[in-house]
This record gives sequence, C-alpha cells and structure tokens, in this order.
Amino acid sequence: MTKNNTYQALSPVRSAGTDNSSASRPPREGESLATPESCAPATPLSHGRRWTWVFCSLLTLLSCGQVNEDDRLIEIQGATVQRAVLVEDYTGQMCVNCPRATEEIHHLQAEFGSENVIAVGIFSGPFGVNPRTGANLPLTTDTGKEYFTHWGLAEQPVGIVNRHGASSYFDWAAIIHKELQRPTPVSIDIDAFRHEGDSLEMQVRVRCSEALSAHLQLWLTEDSIVGTQYFPDNVIDREYVHNHVFRTAVNGAWGTPLSLQAGQTYSHRFTCLAEDAWRPGHLALVAFVYTADDVLQVTRKPLKTK
Repeated sequence: MTKNNTYQALSPVRSAGTDNSSASRPPREGESLATPESCAPATPLSHGRRWTWVFCSLLTLLSCGQVNEDDRLIEIQGATVQRAVLVEDYTGQMCVNCPRATEEIHHLQAEFGSENVIAVGIFSGPFGVNPRTGANLPLTTDTGKEYFTHWGLAEQPVGIVNRHGASSYFDWAAIIHKELQRPTPVSIDIDAFRHEGDSLEMQVRVRCSEALSAHLQLWLTEDSIVGTQYFPDNVIDREYVHNHVFRTAVNGAWGTPLSLQAGQTYSHRFTCLAEDAWRPGHLALVAFVYTADDVLQVTRKPLKTK
C-alpha cells in the first residue's frame, strides 16, 4: 500500500484571539453576510522543498490577524503516502465563500496528488436551495441534504476529511498530511464503464489484510459542469465550472455492509442508470470503505466506454 512519495505540507497559521472562519451562513435579521479574506494557500518552492506561505490581510474586520514575521513560514516534515484521503466538501451554489474551499482543494491536490486527495463536492445545506421556494438548486441532491443533516452541519463551506468530523478548509492541509501517513489494511480496485444508452456498470474488489466489519460506499461524481455560483460582493458567475460534483450514491446513501476475514476479497458488480442531466463522459466512480468514524481507503476512476 505504501507509495514512495514524500511531500512537504502546509500548516495554517492564525493569531490567537482572531476569528478566521470564512464559513458562510444565512444572515441573521438585520445582518448582511460578511465576506472575510482567506489565507493564501501554499506554493511549492524549488529544489524539492515544499513550503507554505500564509499571507494575511486586514481588508475586513473578519480577515486574518497579523502574524509575526518569524511565524509565517512553517515546514512539516515529509510524508510517506500510506492511503488516499476522502474530502467531503459540503458546498452550495449560493454559498459565496465556498469557492475558496474549492481553491484549497485544488492546491492540496497539486501538493499531494489528485490520486491521494479525492474530493467530492456535495451540494446541500441552506445555500443549496432556493431561499424563496425551498426547492433544490440544480446541483443539490436529496442524498446530499441527508448527509448534511446527518452530520449535524450548520455552516458552509465545511468539510469532513475521512469521516473525522466537520472541519474548516483552513485545517484541511494539516489533517490530510496526517491522514496520508496512517497505514490501512484495506485495498480497493475498481473498474467503471458506460454502455450505449444510459447503462452504467461498476466492478468493485475489496481486500483486507485483517478481519473487517465496515461499509462499502460507491458515489458517482461529475466534472466540468458549467453553472451558477455566487461570490462575495453580490457577484454571480453564471459560467462557473464545477468539478467533482456528487451525483448519486450507487448502492444507497449509506452503502453496502462488508464483513471480511483476514485475506478475504469481496467482489461485486453494480449497475445503475445515468440521469438525463448527466454527461457520462465526465462521470467518475468514487469508492470507499468506512467505519463509524473512519475512512479506511478511497479510490476514484473515470468511467470508460465499453
């Protein structure tokens, strides 16, 4: 399971006593939505060393606080990748700060590898519905709303990394860096195909080196969806490109129970029908094995034409 890849990762720096949350929430009565500035993500440097600079500004009252010159550069020692990491990004088309979380995901995938940081944008929550009618916006799903409610989430953007509880995108780098180094007994191999018409086929094999009681979850995601996205200062981008968008849970919202003995392999073929709004050429299968409080392994593969 171990890959001979080592990385330097960022660790967010924030001054004590400063509220750095950029989570969006519906405004309270008489209050407008704040649009705090986020800390800039890491930029790798040359000579094989990867550092993170955290730039903070005081453009608004909720922006990042001042950081001492000596504390702005932090290095975390290299990580040997033992597993991939799942980032559930609970987002919404009307969430003005959610694109910042998306940008952070892009930086983290560039830093650690997109095969190691597997993100799924789950459109849900108060910014995933029409505020007047309550109807789902185009990218919101009832399953996504079920997850949002189940995990007791309240603000957006918010993420869940490897099912270890809600976290801000400010903290994802440090969490992911730690998760990548944890050994796992689980390996997953998947193939995903699209046939002529609407038929989709998925073959999944799970192997575990020790006894396992868990669940296998299969999600379909879609890339390159052009749609509306709200931004701060009343900016609306109607041609924003949404990627890794959650479309459906192939085997139900909570997956398939798994009970394996050490060295045993689970193999199963799943099928589903693509909905009219989906473009099969942009679909991918995300498969992961999870317990009550952990994701043991995750993998992703685009659908191929069979």
